[in-house]
Amino acid sequence: MTYINRKRCAAYTNEELLAMLRDSKTQKAAIGCIYLLAQERLEWMARNYGLQEKWLDIANDGVIILIEKIEQNAYDPASNLVPFYIGICRFLMLGDLRDQKRRAKGNAAILDNDPTWAEVPSPEDIRVQIEDIKAHQDQLDQLAEKMKKLTDICKKVFRLRHWEKDENGKRLSWAAIASQMGHENAQVSKNTYGRCKKGLID
Repeated sequence: MTYINRKRCAAYTNEELLAMLRDSKTQKAAIGCIYLLAQERLEWMARNYGLQEKWLDIANDGVIILIEKIEQNAYDPASNLVPFYIGICRFLMLGDLRDQKRRAKGNAAILDNDPTWAEVPSPEDIRVQIEDIKAHQDQLDQLAEKMKKLTDICKKVFRLRHWEKDENGKRLSWAAIASQMGHENAQVSKNTYGRCKKGLID
């Protein structure tokens, strides 16, 4: 396994990262770089949104959506991949908070208190990031391999669950997903989503 370091990742242009993501031979490295460059920001958001235990799953879901957006030509190459990916993950985090109905009253204030993009990581932060990347590198490699094997059904249910919205701009209900998937009822769609996600996590 080739270790991916921050300095090497930061040296890639956006065009190079995009090309790497589209090439099955280099997709692992590209996913690792995007994850590494976004990690501090994602962890910050997770801490402030009270989602510390879920952020890694959300980060993985974000990778799935990012790849899908690129494959569907729904990504503007003029946009920077890392902020685009972070935006996807933030969307997922906020969706998770909405699903939890903001259990704590403080969540409303948290949502309005998003930090600026100008924060600069300290050397200690970078050291911690690199150590964490080492610990999760195997998981990233496995995720990249599993993503290549996603069925069209799994891709579709992920897209409907995480990205598509209804006419009111809200996340699709399971009933709406079932209708678009051609499933008998919402529970079938939930089970399908669960199996697809389990296949990525296991």
